[in-house]
Amino acid sequence: MVSQPEQRPPDFFTAAVVFLVATPLVTLVGFLVFSALRLPERGEAAREEPPARIEPAAVEEEPAVAVEPVPKVEPAAEAVDKQPVTANTEPAASGRPLPWQAALDESVAPVPYEELAFLPFAEAFAAKGRDDLTPWFAATPAAGFQFGKVPSRYGQSGMIDGVGRLLCPWPDQAVLRLDLEHCDRLKLHFWRGETGVTLVYFEEGNRWVAHRTTREQGAVIPKTLAIAATDEGRCQRTDYRYGGAIEVRFVDGKLMLSRGDVVLLTAAFEGMPSEVLFDGRAMINGIALTRTKDAPRKYISRSSGEKATEQRSTFAGQLAAIDDAARMVEEKDADDAVAIDVLGRYARLGLWGADREGVPAWSSVRQAYHAAPIVSSRSSVPDVSRAIRWELVSLAYRQQFEQVRDLIRRLRTFHQDRDKPLVDWAEALAGGGGNGSAQPRDAWRGLLVEELSKDAYSALTEIK
Repeated sequence: MVSQPEQRPPDFFTAAVVFLVATPLVTLVGFLVFSALRLPERGEAAREEPPARIEPAAVEEEPAVAVEPVPKVEPAAEAVDKQPVTANTEPAASGRPLPWQAALDESVAPVPYEELAFLPFAEAFAAKGRDDLTPWFAATPAAGFQFGKVPSRYGQSGMIDGVGRLLCPWPDQAVLRLDLEHCDRLKLHFWRGETGVTLVYFEEGNRWVAHRTTREQGAVIPKTLAIAATDEGRCQRTDYRYGGAIEVRFVDGKLMLSRGDVVLLTAAFEGMPSEVLFDGRAMINGIALTRTKDAPRKYISRSSGEKATEQRSTFAGQLAAIDDAARMVEEKDADDAVAIDVLGRYARLGLWGADREGVPAWSSVRQAYHAAPIVSSRSSVPDVSRAIRWELVSLAYRQQFEQVRDLIRRLRTFHQDRDKPLVDWAEALAGGGGNGSAQPRDAWRGLLVEELSKDAYSALTEIK
């Protein structure tokens, strides 16, 4: 009898291997069978209902942020540049009238220039929106132009930087009044066609210079410049470095730059400008356009030749001699010591004239002093305070209060009231006897109105 071999059950390791091999195969077979059953259904559905087409309008896009590009200023056409620049004289869309609207009203008579020349800042540039330069300027194709507002001693002022076109028109008898600061090398271009005059301010030396200029057709910047005039030290002697208003006008075929009643310089210019450009950086505390029926007169120095018959012992004769000396300083290019000495002679002559002939100690020589064609490299100027004090005290004690107030207005315009308490005293005194509102200070009261002890009063009585 053949015996059967003994059968042993598979061990655990073998079973595990079989399981691991069989499981993926079963999974794969099941996936294939499932896919075969689903394909006909998807094919029929695809034939029956084609996929819907998405129209572009149906796609909802994210809203984009609109960024407006900075407008590029294109050069204007030649035909436009040939025409005079005119400004819109209609009221602004906001309803606020243009700041120069009053100057265009021909029904209003022009005022004498002295009514404006010596006004304090608060009265000269008190209009609402003083620091808003938007109505005054527009950009040009020459260079970037921007303006804004910056803090100043008047609260807030306008600031310009670049080359901007002045928008206001320039009627007959018009005067452009400016109060500028931080305006080193600022250029004011006044054009009529392709020729014009450019005013330039230099903080170094505190002076204005006028240039005759030409430009290419359609340009705004000069192509050629030639010196036409300088202020010959007048800007320095009127203390323009401390601020204040200047005026630009066109009279008798000339451009005139003045400060108060002092003509700083003149340059030939026929007619009125058709275009005015500001070129540079400057703080504009105030800007105004107005009209005046007259203008400051350029000081005509006296000549010893013209006064040959007049004795030098008189005030007029000595003034002519000093004027001659001032011209010689300019012609001979004398040094600073001589220049300052000649200028100081004006103040000394005023004192002599007040004592001998009764003329105003300072007002009688002020215009000659300011207008003298003497340029000094020194920042200092002669001391004229003694002549100013003499005239102030004389007017005050004669109770000529209107003359006192008029003199003080001129002193303040040229900053000659600085460090002079006597000016405040005279103003308070004039206010008390006239129309002013100034009140005396406690320190100005006389000794006898102070509260004194009995011993002090007795001692004072014994001294008397």
